[in-house]
Amino acid sequence: VAGDDFEVHWQRALKPREPEKLDPSEALAKKLAQSIGTDTASSRVDVAVVDRKTGKEIAHCECKWFESETSAPSAVSDACVQITRYAMDSRPNSLGEAESVLQDSLVVVASRGKFAERVDGSGPVGFTDFDGLESGSLEKWAAALALRHGPVGS
Repeated sequence: VAGDDFEVHWQRALKPREPEKLDPSEALAKKLAQSIGTDTASSRVDVAVVDRKTGKEIAHCECKWFESETSAPSAVSDACVQITRYAMDSRPNSLGEAESVLQDSLVVVASRGKFAERVDGSGPVGFTDFDGLESGSLEKWAAALALRHGPVGS
């Protein structure tokens, strides 16, 4: 995904939300980390698609590797928590805008196992695995992204 209108960033650090924008569990985690003498880490999304004109992230990709199929549910759940935090960091003033970013985003895992692939923008977040990436799912996801945001890859 590249082109005149968009940039793709690997391991992009996101601006942290103001403390009053954190949900209660995030505020508690921050408090715990600070009590130990550190702070919660800033969010660093695996892949971010950024609108060059606005500088805003329009989509995120979170990837999870695991070796055992029994780890898939936990990896999917962890990825969903992380990608939600990234969307909220990208759009801290609007849950609706954060949900829009999520709809354009993609969770990628080592193996889907029993979970259905979704890369057409029809659900609350896209989902595929490494086999899907090899078989063209990334192109389908980019095409859905282009429908919502203009040409991608041109």
